[in-house]
Amino acid sequence: MKIKMMPAQYGDCFWIYTSDKINILVDGGLKSTYNHWIKPLTFFENRYELIFDLVIVTHIDCDHIGGIVAFLEDCEKNCRVGLKEIWHNGLFQIGGKKFLEYSERDVERDEEILNAIIQRGYLSSEESNIGVSESFALDVLIQEKKVVRNTGNKNSAICDKTGEYNLGIVTKILVLGPDKESLNAMEKYWQKEMIARNYRFQVTNRVKLMQAFEFQMSAVNNYYAPFELQISGKDCMERYLSDLEEKDISVTNRSSICFVIEEGKYKVLFLGDAVIYNNGSLMKRLEEKYGKTCHFTAIKLPHHGSRYNVSIDFIKRYTADEYYFSTNSERFGHPDIDVIADVIYYSGTNNKKLIFNYPLDVIKLFDRNDWKQQYHYEIVVGNGNEIVERSYE
Repeated sequence: MKIKMMPAQYGDCFWIYTSDKINILVDGGLKSTYNHWIKPLTFFENRYELIFDLVIVTHIDCDHIGGIVAFLEDCEKNCRVGLKEIWHNGLFQIGGKKFLEYSERDVERDEEILNAIIQRGYLSSEESNIGVSESFALDVLIQEKKVVRNTGNKNSAICDKTGEYNLGIVTKILVLGPDKESLNAMEKYWQKEMIARNYRFQVTNRVKLMQAFEFQMSAVNNYYAPFELQISGKDCMERYLSDLEEKDISVTNRSSICFVIEEGKYKVLFLGDAVIYNNGSLMKRLEEKYGKTCHFTAIKLPHHGSRYNVSIDFIKRYTADEYYFSTNSERFGHPDIDVIADVIYYSGTNNKKLIFNYPLDVIKLFDRNDWKQQYHYEIVVGNGNEIVERSYE
């Protein structure tokens, strides 16, 4: 198994190639991620020569879906669509069919509200925002391109009830989340936001409803202050530890598709921007499938190593040879110092590696030989201009 960790700025984009010759793309980063990294590696002589067997969009957030939107937009210009199947939970997978109704009295007003949301498009800090003038929502593009969707759960939402999904002879995916409660929370949030706009849920245009839902949910962001301490080269590791008790309340992050890709003895855990807390559904699902403790080949930490998305209990019980920190740290200061310290301190005595795809300032604090020897870790750092590739053989 080989995993390419793309320089996706503050976003996520992972390309997995298995011994079954299966290509999987997990999230697409920003639009620029597609242009700079995905397209040059897949597109030759005016056609897609490499086809992704599965694209997994963990949740609705611009730093995860922007590159996938650009990918699907590009497909219409070329003679081959570059993917076989996509996992993406849109409005009607989550359960929004009840919002598609009709009333002569309210439909005009509801259309105006949807149009206003669609006109704004995705909210992104990228220089070239993905707006309505450039694209439809990803949900709509999937439908327009007739891409096979969510066969892992019979076209319904990919969630913790999804069964084991075999991609090849030895490659399989085990879905851990989200749970139905998290998906319902996103639907309720959408409903509350629309009611606040005096929306009556009376509309005949399914496409507009799908677009407005995705654009509105992509705007759900909660800012959390990073963990800050005075940094000194003479400090002990314990100074940077914390209990990680505060939790991310974003409904979109909670809805992240979380899964394990297994290939023989190798198990890689991808957590999107999920929220992990003691006795939460993810911990229960992990315990159900892997026991009270388990050692993984690699763990992609949730939300770029945010202190609001992971727990001490998780770090202690579910360890790995390698930990992925995917971000250039330009948004919200991820990863947090205390998450890095807690992973080093609490994740056992195995010789673990911390993998970064950008040369972040925070890495310098932990790049000390005395600490590396004492706590049994190494640091692998990308330069931000090249793909970081990990190989498990």
